[in-house]
Amino acid sequence: MADQTEIQFEPSWIKFGASGSEAELGFTEGPITLTFTEESGDIVADQTGKTVLDDVLLGEAVTAKFSLKQWSLDNLKVAFPHAATAVSGIAGGRLPGAKGTAVSGVLIVHPTRKAATATDEDFRILRAKIKVDGDIEFKHDGSKLLPCVAKGFLDYSKASDGDGLWEYGTWT
Repeated sequence: MADQTEIQFEPSWIKFGASGSEAELGFTEGPITLTFTEESGDIVADQTGKTVLDDVLLGEAVTAKFSLKQWSLDNLKVAFPHAATAVSGIAGGRLPGAKGTAVSGVLIVHPTRKAATATDEDFRILRAKIKVDGDIEFKHDGSKLLPCVAKGFLDYSKASDGDGLWEYGTWT
């Protein structure tokens, strides 16, 4: 059985990279959707028929969907470290078998109405991989939108404490 919760986040800016040295990827346009999924399995016994005695956690997932408004070649290189890069370009296309955790980093969603140093409403996926998720829009006003989805991976170093996937607010 899977339970899913979605939360819409206000206009924000996105940071991504190695913990403690995340780079700004720029502002977002439109909603940021955070999706949390928990899957559990029921525990039943022959003696109680189909009556559920308990359930056990089988796994959790978190994703963040957003569209980057201010993207450049430099922040594309940060967001997609698995891509082939050159001084003035970037290219994608990998062979099957590449691991997402090999190119994962901390993803931070920070509300634009908050000062850069105020982290009390920041949302963080502790190990995330970003990928393009849809059509890249080039608008008539010269702006462009890069739709992205970030998928969370468990941070084993924190998993035993129950906080190995995501964090909200100021966390130390």
